[in-house]
Amino acid sequence: MTPSPVVVSALIEVAIGMIAAVVAIIAWQHRRIRASRPLVVMAVGTCLYALSAAASSFVTDPVWWRLGNNIRYPLGAAIAVGSFFVMVAFSERDQLQNRWIRALLAGFVVVNFVVAMTDPLHNQFITAQQLVDGVVVGTAGPLFWVHTITSLGIVFLATGLCLGTFLTSSGIHRKQSLSILSAFGVGIVGFAWQSIAPVHPALDLAAVGMLGWCGIILWGIFAADFFDIVPVGRERVVERIDDPVVILDGNDRVLDSNPAARRLATSSSEWHGMPVSEFFESSPELADRVTARTPGEITLEQSGTTRRFDVTISPLDTGHTDPGDRKQQSESAVVILRDVTAQFTYQRELERSRERYRSLFENSPLVLWEQDLSKTIERARTIAADTDDLAAYLEEHPEQHRELVETVEILDVNEVAVEAYDAESKSELVDRMGELFTDEALATSRHMLEELIDGDRHFRAETTYRTLDGDTRHELIEVFVPEPYVADCSRVLVAGADITVQKERETELRYQTALFEALNESTNVGVLVTNTDREILWYNDRFRELWGIPEEILAAGRDRDAVEYVLDSLADPDRFVAATEDLHRPPFEPLEMELRLLDGRWFERYTAPVTDDDGTRYGLLTLTRDITERKRYERRIESQNRRLERLAKVISHDLKTPLSTAENHLKLLEIELADPAAPVEQSLRDLERTHERLRRFTDHLPRLARETTNVHESTDCSLRRLVTDAWEVVDTGSLELTVAEDRRLDGDPRRLQQLFENLFSNVVEHAVDGVAPADTATTVRVEALDTGFAVEDDGPGVSAGNEVFEYGMSTGDGSGIGLAICRSIVEAHGWSVKAVDGDDGGARFVVTTVEDIELDETDSS
Repeated sequence: MTPSPVVVSALIEVAIGMIAAVVAIIAWQHRRIRASRPLVVMAVGTCLYALSAAASSFVTDPVWWRLGNNIRYPLGAAIAVGSFFVMVAFSERDQLQNRWIRALLAGFVVVNFVVAMTDPLHNQFITAQQLVDGVVVGTAGPLFWVHTITSLGIVFLATGLCLGTFLTSSGIHRKQSLSILSAFGVGIVGFAWQSIAPVHPALDLAAVGMLGWCGIILWGIFAADFFDIVPVGRERVVERIDDPVVILDGNDRVLDSNPAARRLATSSSEWHGMPVSEFFESSPELADRVTARTPGEITLEQSGTTRRFDVTISPLDTGHTDPGDRKQQSESAVVILRDVTAQFTYQRELERSRERYRSLFENSPLVLWEQDLSKTIERARTIAADTDDLAAYLEEHPEQHRELVETVEILDVNEVAVEAYDAESKSELVDRMGELFTDEALATSRHMLEELIDGDRHFRAETTYRTLDGDTRHELIEVFVPEPYVADCSRVLVAGADITVQKERETELRYQTALFEALNESTNVGVLVTNTDREILWYNDRFRELWGIPEEILAAGRDRDAVEYVLDSLADPDRFVAATEDLHRPPFEPLEMELRLLDGRWFERYTAPVTDDDGTRYGLLTLTRDITERKRYERRIESQNRRLERLAKVISHDLKTPLSTAENHLKLLEIELADPAAPVEQSLRDLERTHERLRRFTDHLPRLARETTNVHESTDCSLRRLVTDAWEVVDTGSLELTVAEDRRLDGDPRRLQQLFENLFSNVVEHAVDGVAPADTATTVRVEALDTGFAVEDDGPGVSAGNEVFEYGMSTGDGSGIGLAICRSIVEAHGWSVKAVDGDDGGARFVVTTVEDIELDETDSS
């Protein structure tokens, strides 16, 4: 007898329910895995759904059939919600596990249940019933389609999550994703087919789809190890890990690996299920260590590069066996090879750095201490909590300060310190450290503790210390607390440099500075020192008094402000400003200038750059001298000279008339005496020469009066330059000039050149034509002396000695005024001149400076 379709359909639905029950039991056994709990809900829902469908085929009572049929709607909703949370757990979309989504989906199931069970009252799920082929069939109402569309939407969303996981996974995870995706696909097709176009009233195609869903799930459990490894965020946990990761099963087969592991293993694409010995075939040592489950560091060679890894092997609970069976669980493992090449290299560099630090510590020229001040700081903080001024308190209670010093623990000290403190060894220095403290060192220690308690990491001070031999030395100390030890000061570095010599030099410098300031304040010259940025560095009181600049302007240190202030007191401020600006522009040469003030005073300002031996320019030195009295004296001399010149002109004019008369009488006398006797003729000739000399004297008298006895401007001159310039002015004829050597002269260059012109002219006057060569000069020699200079010729010489310098005195036919002018010029400079015989018989004029004259007089005394 052939079974009826109703019975066959019922048997199929019962089988589906039993298979779903098996899946539910297996999932419950693995309930510790997050995906298993919603999987239990799905499997139980499928079981009840299939059984209710089978039972409904044999119920004909309208009410009971409706209740038995409608129970499948909330069960279908529960299955849809369960599928969603299975995929949320499998793909680790934790953001979809929040309470609002849970409440929303749970509410959907509950509302579905309430509405389905109360359908006999409102007929919105099933609007009508009819008997078809011996089976009650209902007509779907509006709420049925709401239920169907919503449930399918939830299932489609879960399928989308599964599809995303499938596309981003590999290995066994990809296999698991494919199995779940296939199961969902079959379930969706059956569910949709049943909802839209059922085949037979007795066969629920949704249950058939669930049969395929359950079968594929079972295949996934036993073939794809669905519960072996659930890829919780595998994309994030494994694929994105930079370090190599390998997952092994209990038989040391590779279940999964990330790209970093595959690059390290250089394995083929068929690595899934490969024994670990083959996977790490290029690194047998690593394979052996993984097989033996031995963690630790290992060095591997890859493509000529040495890399170091820290191998971590963690047991993995696969969930494939009974939870109480720990043997199988301990065999499966996750192997992570953390690349510690950089850390290893860093560690080696750190060791080398420590070695270098020790070398620097011991070989440093500074005194170095390593100290532990943790106990000292802790005790000092306790004391500071009870006082407002720790330093003052410790000064008043020296015994407590000494107790603090004794709590200092010396971690290390270098050999330089041993030598600096005159100790025999490090141990002796540490034991006798308390003897190093002077009163000043104790004061420095108090201030250091105060700053360290306030959180400062750096302390610097000058202090003194006492060597173990009893000598007191000056020291510059720097205390540094490394960042990790700021809180407790358990490691503090103290560096010391002996500055005793420097302090002695500073004392000497202070003395010299005080002496310099005293000298500059006592001088009558105003002194101003500025730097290259035109900032005032120093000035004396005389400078401020001369210019009348307020103290606040000078104290501000801006040279431009001081210049601006004095402009109103100058007769020519534009010239002063231009000259001042030029001083600050290349070529940075010294400048001397006279300044007339509106109040009638005259200043002489000399400014020169302050430079180093290598030419480095540091600023300007300006000296200001009040020359008002000198200018007044010069004006008086000039006025007197003008009066003398006028008197000379008057005398010269008054002498010319009687001289002309005498010359006329002489001519008449010569006419009357046509043939005079020889003595008378000689007398007439002498009288004629006398008239000629008087005539020349009369002509030269105004020039002589113009020669003053003062020097207008004294500068540094070159002897050779003065001589050659004067030689070019005088018509020397065939005479030859020789300048033996050069020297510097301090005088008026115009008048000194005039001096040499007159001396050379004197030689020319005595080298007249018609004189025998033996009595005529041919060479003029100028010689630099230690005491001045000399001018010598090889002519006939002088017989009158120093009388030749008198006005009107001449050994020849000259006027006797040239050498007199020479003496005026020499004496105007404060020098002296004398005429002596030269080595070759000629005349030698020796000029001696004032300084040398005074020196000679001192020596002779």
